[in-house]
Order: sequence, then structure tokens, then C-alpha cells
Amino acid sequence: MSNKIEKNKVFYQKQFDWYKDCYLENESVMKAACDSISDRILSFANFDVDSILEIGSGMGFQAMSFSKKGYLVEAVEIVGELCDFASKRSEEQGLNVNFINDDFLKHQFDKKYDVIYYLDGFGVGSDSDQKSFIRKMGELLSDRGFIYLEVYNPLYWSKTAGVTMQIYGDISREYGYDLNENRMIDSWKNDSTGDVKTQSLGCYTLNQIEKMCKDNGLKISEIIPGGKMNYETMELIENATLEDCMSYFVIIKK
Repeated sequence: MSNKIEKNKVFYQKQFDWYKDCYLENESVMKAACDSISDRILSFANFDVDSILEIGSGMGFQAMSFSKKGYLVEAVEIVGELCDFASKRSEEQGLNVNFINDDFLKHQFDKKYDVIYYLDGFGVGSDSDQKSFIRKMGELLSDRGFIYLEVYNPLYWSKTAGVTMQIYGDISREYGYDLNENRMIDSWKNDSTGDVKTQSLGCYTLNQIEKMCKDNGLKISEIIPGGKMNYETMELIENATLEDCMSYFVIIKK
């Protein structure tokens, strides 16, 4: 595990401790959002999907959304507390999701998948790690399948340094940007204790992602810009361009 991945793992552990109650208080909203994302991902499948793999499943809401629709889902999560929470919630709801507590790059899989998706986490390690992620996703992809990958946009995040906000209770957040390594810096602070935990995610241009794919015998078939935030009003503007979106999504095929 690279140093960057290990540091982000510590962040995700603390983020879960600090923010779990907020997620649970808004669970119905989270489930509705995940159902919408599931429908969007499945809209790119022109075949009957047999198997789905999620990378970085967090609290498991997205994987459970697919399971509710009747799909066979496996989900890999590196943080044990998150994986345990997701497994318990899935069992309580009578769902059949195989949550795997492991490092995706190290885990030995025994099958291929029609759909592989990675949301809000690509960039967690070094540039070398991201190339390995794409290579391994390609190896696990069925011949007819596709990868749905969210990529952070450097043009957006390089302009957000210094933006602060209150997240939940005593938890506040500040964005930064490392221009040398093109990484979004996301620092969460417990204002009552002064404890600060930080994650960083690599941001990549479309050309960089296209090269990573090409180097591994893969190609991008579609590009979908995501939304952007108005931080003065805290409003999400859903329709943004590729130049000013927070992140964009690419469909990757063999």
C-alpha cells in the first residue's frame, strides 16, 4: 500500500466516526441519490448485466442500491469499520452484497464483471497507483462490460483553495490544492477538539486518463461532465461543462 493510500485510509476511518450520524439522519435522501446513480450507470449497458463490482464502497449505500434492483454485487472497501457497517446494514435489509474488506490492488478476484464502477475515490494514491487501478479494472472486466469511473477535474479544484464550510455539528472543512502534484486537499476539523484529518485526491485531465486507458488496451467511449458547486449559496449546479465541473465520468471499454 502506498503512503498516500495509507494516509487517506486514516482519513476515511475518522470521517466515518465524525459523519456517520449525519449520513444516518439523511439515509432516505442518500438512498434516493444512490438509486438515481444506479439507473444512470445501468443506462450505459445495452445487455443484461450479470455481475457488478464497486471499488471503495464506503458505507455501502450504492452497492445496496444495485442489490435492491436484483443485481449480484461485490464491493471492495479498504477500511474495516466501513465494511463491517455496510455488511450489517445489508443483512438487516435482506440484501445480498458481498462486501470485501481489502486493498483492491492486492485482492485476488476469481471472476470478471460486466460493470465496474469507482465513485469519488479515484486519485486516492500516487499516479502509479492510479495506473495500476485502471490496469486491474481492465483485467477484471468482461469482454462486453464497461467501467464507470469518476475523475476529479484539476481545472475546478485548483480554484477552490481556501474554501471553508461547516459540515455537521462541530465538524468543519477546508479545501486546498497542491499545484506541484495536482492533488485536491480536503481537511476536516473537529472544532471542539482541534483534531484535523486530511485526504488528498489526484486530479487528472481527460488526456491523462485517455493515455492511462490506451496504455492498458482500453478506450474511453463516453465522457459525462458532472456538476459544480456555488459555495456562496451552497447550491449544486448539476449542468456544468467539462472545463468547470467538479468531476467528470468516463465510460471505459476494452
